[in-house]
Amino acid sequence: MSVAIPEGSVALDSSVLIELIGGTEKGAAVLEALSSRRSTSHVSWVNIMETEYIVCRKVGHDKARESVKALAESGFLMIDDNPLVHQTAANIKCQRSISIVDCYTFAVAEVTSSVPVFASEDAEIVREMKKRPFHLAPLFLS
Repeated sequence: MSVAIPEGSVALDSSVLIELIGGTEKGAAVLEALSSRRSTSHVSWVNIMETEYIVCRKVGHDKARESVKALAESGFLMIDDNPLVHQTAANIKCQRSISIVDCYTFAVAEVTSSVPVFASEDAEIVREMKKRPFHLAPLFLS
């Protein structure tokens, strides 16, 4: 499987952060794009939180906390905590039937003019795209 990460600014969903922590093929492709500075990544603290609890369920709290902390401190992620991100996420949630965390991925993308990137296709997002396109089209890595 070949995974293409766009050059420029990307907003990474929690699913991509989980791939990074897991060292999967998708995660390796994202890491290569970030390390070569072809891509600049943005995330929200909400995405960081979701990543930690999902990883926690797989490997336990201590390992999850350590992995997420290392990722957050790696220098590869710009963690956006701008109040506009929260307002934009609320507006998206008001209009769309997708998870609040996915709303944050799209909100970070909008505020930072980035491509929203998800590890795999999400049925809720696809359904919403059929109703009305998002301002920024998401990229699914699979």
